Amino acid sequence: MKQEIHLKSPGNWINDPNGFIYFQGRYHMFYQHFPYAPQWGTMHWGHAVSDDLVTWEHLPIALFPSMEEDQNGCFSGSAVEKDGKMYLFYTGVHYDKPNPQNIHVPYGDTFDASQIMISSEDGLTFDNFKGKQVVVPTILDEKLGHRVNTRDPKVWKGKDAFYMVLGTMTEDEGGKLLFYKSADLKKWTLVKHVSKNHEHGFMWECPDYFEAEGGASWFFEIYAVGGTHTKFLTVKFGGADERLGGAKKLNPGEEYTSDGCVYGVTTGDFQDAVKELKKFKEKMLCVIFYFL
Repeated sequence: MKQEIHLKSPGNWINDPNGFIYFQGRYHMFYQHFPYAPQWGTMHWGHAVSDDLVTWEHLPIALFPSMEEDQNGCFSGSAVEKDGKMYLFYTGVHYDKPNPQNIHVPYGDTFDASQIMISSEDGLTFDNFKGKQVVVPTILDEKLGHRVNTRDPKVWKGKDAFYMVLGTMTEDEGGKLLFYKSADLKKWTLVKHVSKNHEHGFMWECPDYFEAEGGASWFFEIYAVGGTHTKFLTVKFGGADERLGGAKKLNPGEEYTSDGCVYGVTTGDFQDAVKELKKFKEKMLCVIFYFL
């Protein structure tokens, strides 16, 4: 049965929603888009706006490859507002070698991934040729993360600074989160990393962030790749002092306390993740978009 309320691209490939934000009186939705064929390829960011989340107006493509670090795709990320400007953060990809038969996919699935920022005064126009800045270069330290499988920056404003979380992969192929902090959205410092056992995937991606009323708890929804089967992980950080100090190992059913924070994790499929969030009584608004 056809969906009554939905957003789809004007044509060709669409997948992950990116950078959902309310900015200057309208809702903005970006999405992964290959505009040249109905198949996965070199990713761009499609763009649509709405006054009511029901009727959407398509705008020109917001992001497209234009620099060495993103020449093979502008992959998933997020949006945030600062001083009246919209900032987009995304993962740029540079293939070691394109497939000779199809330059839109990598040969051997090896590439460099870096995190890139671009801003806009009006949320409608983005200078893809002069306005991009690499904020987290490709990770080459295998003890910290993975040069290929580090991606999907989620950025939000905390009490004292802006924060970014990235999904990545450990040296021995386990899921991991990297947390960064910034005062100006341009210079970022690594402040924490958390990981989990291999049962829940060889890497984590698409982290998202929710905050309960008053900052009593933080929630990170994570897409776990690999393992027995793909799972969504709900990670609760209790005690929002936002110090984010030190490294923690998360295990199922256990909690850790450090720096005033409590760390816990639950696992399951997508419906399980939604149920876990609904358990909490604090006021929380979650708008979930998905594409089929």
